[in-house]
Amino acid sequence: MGFEVGGGGGLRRARASGGDAEAFCRLSNALYARPVNEAYYEWQFFGSPFPSLLASRWSERAVLDGCYGYHVREAQSGERVAWAIDIMIARELQGKGLFRPLSDFAREQAVREGAVGFVVMANERADRAHVMALAWKRIAVLETCVCQTTQASPRDRQDLEFDRIDDFEGLRPFLASLGPVLGTDGEPLISMCRGAAYLNWRFVRNPRYSYDLFSVRRRGEIFGYVVLKVFRDPVTGRVFGDIVDLRWVEDDRGALADMLRYALEHFRIQGVERAAIWLQTNTVLDRVGLEAGFSFSGQRRFFCGSALDTRLTDPRRWVLTLADSEVY
Repeated sequence: MGFEVGGGGGLRRARASGGDAEAFCRLSNALYARPVNEAYYEWQFFGSPFPSLLASRWSERAVLDGCYGYHVREAQSGERVAWAIDIMIARELQGKGLFRPLSDFAREQAVREGAVGFVVMANERADRAHVMALAWKRIAVLETCVCQTTQASPRDRQDLEFDRIDDFEGLRPFLASLGPVLGTDGEPLISMCRGAAYLNWRFVRNPRYSYDLFSVRRRGEIFGYVVLKVFRDPVTGRVFGDIVDLRWVEDDRGALADMLRYALEHFRIQGVERAAIWLQTNTVLDRVGLEAGFSFSGQRRFFCGSALDTRLTDPRRWVLTLADSEVY
């Protein structure tokens, strides 16, 4: 698949075999403090329930010089959107013109998978590269919100019941019944399809993190779910709780606030003093989270995109909270 350029090197799609996984891990672990292994490589690019690809550039000595990955996912409105991931250039080759051919090749592959929009959740370096080098649009600047778990208010909604679950199989009917996520203006927002297959891949089979999964019931009926994790920063060593994903079915601010209080209580019981979340979702969660005690931390990430459909580059039309707050 793909094409070769010159001798033994060139651009091609990375493979599940032939030493590609080992080369990917070697490059990633040379660049970042958070380690990856071959299980992560297999899960990320060859185990997902949607098209995934990794464009790779190889030197004449079969050394991985750089790579640029995409997940091609379907939005609830039907469009296919390519999410860029695992963008890496070897240190000695950074700034030497490798980024554009890698991204162009990856984009060609994503178009073949039906992508009409291209987005990335970027750090400062990747933000500059996509906006300045590729003329992508900076759609939104996201800032992690944090809260001291010891300062959170106690739960006050006893009609919500939280049950630990091992996977999302039992929530399949509930997940299939969900409509689009609505913004504060009552209009549907752009969100990716998040059925049981996706959630099990993302949270149950994830080789990097261990998540705590909870179903939420109200008067015996499924009301939503919550996904949490405890994370130790590999650079600072600080431990914090991460509210990674949650979904609720009604515009019930009191119940949503109680879901957040439950998450904070879960972390506090484990001795975790600080929790993190993103609160720029364009939904009622944003205000409820701030009222619950979360505040902006100054840690920023940049959501950038390129699309034919202008709705995909409108920051007011996206749900952007559902991810690990420290991943990018």
